[in-house]
This record gives sequence, structure tokens and C-alpha cells, in this order.
Amino acid sequence: MSLTLQTVQNLAPDASSLAAAKKLLSPTKWSAHGFAKELDLIWAQCQGSGSTPYYTVVDLGDNGYKCTCPSRKFPCKHALALMMLYVADATPFVPSDTPTWVVDWLGRRRKTNKTATLAEKTDNSENVQNSDNSPSLADMITMGNAEPVLSAEELAKKQQAQAKRAEKTKADTDARISAGLVELQNWLQDQLRMGIMAFMDNASSKCRQISARLNDAKASTLASRIDELPAQLAECERANQPNLVIQAFGKWVLLCQAWFANPDDPDTRRAIATSETKDKILANDNAPKQTGIWHNVGEISEVRKDGLISHATWLVKMNDVNTTNNSPHFALLLDYHHPSTGQGHIGIGVGDFVVGELCFYPSRQPLRGFFIQQEIVSCEIDKTFSPLDGEPNHTISPTKNLLPPSLIYPTPSLSLFESYQQYLSNLPWAEVMPYILTKGRVVKTHEKSNKQPYWWVGDDGTTVKLSNADLPKLTQATPISHAFILWDGLHGRLLGIASDEWGFLSC
Repeated sequence: MSLTLQTVQNLAPDASSLAAAKKLLSPTKWSAHGFAKELDLIWAQCQGSGSTPYYTVVDLGDNGYKCTCPSRKFPCKHALALMMLYVADATPFVPSDTPTWVVDWLGRRRKTNKTATLAEKTDNSENVQNSDNSPSLADMITMGNAEPVLSAEELAKKQQAQAKRAEKTKADTDARISAGLVELQNWLQDQLRMGIMAFMDNASSKCRQISARLNDAKASTLASRIDELPAQLAECERANQPNLVIQAFGKWVLLCQAWFANPDDPDTRRAIATSETKDKILANDNAPKQTGIWHNVGEISEVRKDGLISHATWLVKMNDVNTTNNSPHFALLLDYHHPSTGQGHIGIGVGDFVVGELCFYPSRQPLRGFFIQQEIVSCEIDKTFSPLDGEPNHTISPTKNLLPPSLIYPTPSLSLFESYQQYLSNLPWAEVMPYILTKGRVVKTHEKSNKQPYWWVGDDGTTVKLSNADLPKLTQATPISHAFILWDGLHGRLLGIASDEWGFLSC
């Protein structure tokens, strides 16, 4: 197999690895070049930032490679650079005796004719440098990313050692979080002793101080939540700000109490420290799953204090008109990405319908999840298709331009305030609860100084203060059949509405 520059580019794991390799093409960075014609092998040593060079070998026959650098990219920049150097000029790679470390590497690969040739040469010739200063592969394990082949007993011991290290790491993390939460409790007592109004006058610096301490204590999620309170206060009307502070303080106290009662509770740990990875959730047999048609009823993108953008997509599961249980099922898709990378989410547009199976994070109130399989149909669903029986292996055939007449929006069985009390009984520290308001209108007050001039007025007499600073005019020009909100106990944030006249409108 002939090695070409195009082959090297195809082997590169990403563009950044290729760019890093090009910076290593200076001949002064490389030494001890070698070439074994009968084995189609080239090798060299690349001087890195440390005193010990990286040992790199490439098999020209099948583009195999090995390097002792600690990179987790394969091939690494050293292997890519070595290939580029050989393609550009093979002159430095003169036929030479095969070093011991190259012999060891080739011997660890699957048995081939090359391995047999090298073994024969090793047995019958003194040409291989077994007595030189070249290290063996075993000697270089501590210098790079090579790992020895372990026996079953050695592997078991290694796994036990890893489990012990993981247990110790978790114990250390839990201890640090506990210490940080003790400080938070003392800080809350200080704020209450000095008074809510005194806290509100200097909320930014006070929240920044305790959130920094919680970040140091590995309670990063709770730290971000506390750091966002001053911004929430700035958006809230002055009359409601004390209620917002008291509500936030109370939920933080409940989180501390829940942690000290059981730090391994998934809901508590997720709200204080970090969330589990998707792979871990998928491996959890207790993770709930639901298949159906999901409607994207709203998205919220916010720039966090750490510079990342949080992107929340809110979904509601459509119900069948003949279903006996018409209660709503919501889902939250949550993603974080850096502004320079662009939107990193799955690309579901507001108002789109998604046919697929969702896996939820285990919780007393399952909400956050991610799609295992999906198809975005952009309001186009075949009328003959009905996956609502829960079968995951259905056939997706989006051909029609209208929703099936058998599909309807769910209707809550409890009022907003009853639902919120039930929600808090499962997650007392929850920030918001998704809810569907039915049959009503959006009205606007005419107070120019009012930051939140909108209200929901239901046909049943229910009134809800909306936190939106601005809403499309069409939301006020039509009777609304369904309004999708996020309720925080004081206000509802309107995500979108559905009306018979205008269809679905994003807010």
C-alpha cells in the first residue's frame, strides 16, 4: 500500500490534529530515523517538551502506527507528522537495524507474515539491536500511552484498584461538597439576620462570593443557580423581588437538607453537583423511556456566567383522542455549548413534531431526557401512522401536511396551583414546572413602567401573571386553546400558544 499525503489526511482524526502535525515537520525535531524494507516499517524519535523523546513507528503496509505520547487522539500528531515527513522526503529513513521497541510493538500486533519474518530474523541474526540503548516497549509504558497485555488475575486487580480510586474520589468530592453546603447554610443565616432588603441592595457581590466558594467545593450546578439570582431579580418587578429571594433561599435550604440526608439521591446530586452522562443513563435499566409524537412548544437560550450557552428545548407528548389518560407528559432537552461552536443542539425547530423514543434521567419527577431514536417531521405526519401504542419499532412515513385528526394536545387533570404543589412534593427545590393552560386569552396592561405587562386570563377565571417582557401581537388577537408555560410559583413564562385561528405560535 503506497502512503500518500491524501492517505495521511484521511487518517487524521480531525483538522486540529493535522494542523498540529504540520508544526512538527521541522527536521530538527526528529532523530534516529530508521527503515526496515522487508517489514515496510519506518520509525523515528520526536523531541517533545520533556527530556525523553516520543518513540513513533508507522507500518507503511497497512498504515498502522504507535507512539509513546499521552495523546488520546489516534493517530496522534507525531504519527501523522512522521508519515508526512516520509511522503515529503524518504531520504532520512535509511535501512537500519530494527530497535527493540519496534520489535516489541510489532510482536504485540496480530500475527502476520511480517511478524514471522521478524521473529525469524531475531532468532537467526544478530542484526537486531537487542544490546543497544533502545528501550523495550515495557520500559516505555511509563513514558506514553502504551499498556501491557494483562492476565485475567492482573485485570481483576486493576479493576479493583480502579474501583477503590473511584470510591476514594467520590468520598473526597462528597466531603468537599458537604463543607461547601455548610458554608452556604451559614451564609443564608447571615443574609436572613441582616434582612432581605439588605441582601437585595448588594445581591450581585454576595451571590458571586458564595457561588465561587461552591464552585471550589465541586457544587457547580448549585453555584450556577445562585449566581443567576441577581439577574432574575433585575427582571422581576420590585414588589415581587422579596418573594423571589425568600423562595430561592427556601429551596437552597431544602437542597442542603436533602444532601445531608442522602448525598447519593440522583435528583439531589444532579441539582447540586453534576448530571450523569448519556452513556450511564442508557446503561441504567431504571431509566424510563417513552415513544410517541413529541411537539416542540418552546426553546430558551441563555448565556451563563461561565460563558457557555444553555439551550433548553421543551417538548410535550401528543395524545390520542381515544386515550383514557389525557395527562400531559413533558420532556426537557438540555444542551450546553460555547458561543464559538454555534448551536450544538439536535436542530428541532419550535413548532416541529418529532417521532421518536425518549430516554429520561431517572427521577421522582422525570423531565430531562434525550432521544434514542428520532425523526423530525416539521408538522408533516402520515395520517396512517400512530406510534402511540408504545411500539419502538414503528415505521415512520411523514407524507401529509396536517396532524392526524386522532392526535390532540393533552389536558391537565389538576389546576395550576394543585399541580405545582404535587410537583414540589416530589422536587421541593424545582425552579420551574411546565404546564398547559387551556381556553383563555393573553391581555396586556397599559402601565409603561411595568416590566412584565402581560397576564393570562382563563375562561374559567384563572389569572396568571406572565414574566415575558414582550410577546407577539397575534397572541392577544385570538382565543387560545392551549398555552404552554413554565411556572415558578410566582410567574408563568409563556413558551407558545395554540389557537384554532392561527395554529401554533412561538413566544
